[in-house]
Amino acid sequence: MLAAGLLIGLALLWRMRAGAPEAAPAAAIPLELRDLDGRLEALLRQLREIEDLADKRSPEQVARERYALELEAATVLRDRERGLARLGSPSKKAKAGPAPAAAAAPPPAPTGFLATRPGLRGFVWGTVTAASLAALVFVVWRQAKPREEGGSVTGEIPTAGRGAATAPDDEMAQLTAAIAEHPADLELRMALAQLHLRRRDLMGVWNETQLILEKQPGHPRALAYQALVRLAMGQAEVADSMLQQAIKSDPNLVEGYLHLALVYMRTGREKEADALMKQASQRFPAQAPMFARAMAEMRAAGAEPAPEGDPHADVPAPGSQADAGTSSAPAPPPRAAEAPPAGPGLSGVIELPDALRARVGPGALVFLTVRESGATEGPPVAVKRLPASFPLAFAVGPGDSMMGQPLPARARVEARVDSDGDPLTRVATDPSARLDGVAAGSTKLRLVLQ
Repeated sequence: MLAAGLLIGLALLWRMRAGAPEAAPAAAIPLELRDLDGRLEALLRQLREIEDLADKRSPEQVARERYALELEAATVLRDRERGLARLGSPSKKAKAGPAPAAAAAPPPAPTGFLATRPGLRGFVWGTVTAASLAALVFVVWRQAKPREEGGSVTGEIPTAGRGAATAPDDEMAQLTAAIAEHPADLELRMALAQLHLRRRDLMGVWNETQLILEKQPGHPRALAYQALVRLAMGQAEVADSMLQQAIKSDPNLVEGYLHLALVYMRTGREKEADALMKQASQRFPAQAPMFARAMAEMRAAGAEPAPEGDPHADVPAPGSQADAGTSSAPAPPPRAAEAPPAGPGLSGVIELPDALRARVGPGALVFLTVRESGATEGPPVAVKRLPASFPLAFAVGPGDSMMGQPLPARARVEARVDSDGDPLTRVATDPSARLDGVAAGSTKLRLVLQ
């Protein structure tokens, strides 16, 4: 493109300089002579075209037409020569008077700073041209980069469908920006929840799925993803119920079968997990190898799967469930390679006044949650489920946290009786108590339910 531009510029410059000297004399040529020149050129063109039309006419017709054109051209040429002779004679010049001189008068002298300094004008044009070329080379050099192995010669933008690697931070930033632009798009929020799950950020999964379920209750994928957070919190029964609801709403939800199998394996129901995977393999024949590999890795990893091709099922082990009455199912065996998180815990007692005992049924539970001091909403830092037997001693530590992190330096501790056993519902008559601003390591806490 640069070479073509230079050639076009040189051609235009040559035409301008070649036509410049003829501009002044053209005004001094009489109109009669210019008319004769035009007629002569037209006659010569017709003479050249006779040969092209010879096949359509007889030789006699061609000869007659050629003779007539030659005769007319000779007449025009004769008149032209006579006109030139009159124009060049001294008497003609005298009769013409000052008109031809005025017509051939030189143009006015150029004015202006650069017009009167041709050397400086050439320097400026040369400098501008060199700077333009340098800018073009600089832009091309900045944009050029080595072609990757197997990449296209045209340098197309890589896409995720063709295996282009996107940095995790870039992917998170792109999803966050897209959600900010389209806050009502639930699929974008589900993609962000999936990314949080791949990074083992269960609090992020909770936040996104909770927003989705507020806008669209019963969203199958949101239920399936939040069920994993419930499982990590030690609420296997709630996770089971949420996954059953998700599969019932969307029988083609592959993640629902995988997550439900994980719940079964975590609660010691291996036969049910096998039956579920068999049912899923029959429903999704193309995914049967992946289901089989997932079950094999669940067993090999102590019921903590990380199947290749299913990044959604890799979640941390649930919190401690060793307390009496926390679950009717046996707890999964601990992994030898992992040690419980260290850090100060909280302990104390939960009391229930005699006047409120009638509100607590025999099957009620107590949910003990720990949040940052001042926080009243959102997922808790740690949670524990206890039997409703009062006075009730409790101890909660980093092992009960949702992500294994230490408890906050200042915490809000809340105890709440749940009469129906479902943490998602709240009954107004269920007693509760809370303490805010509790320092980490406190051991003599006393929560009186009201």
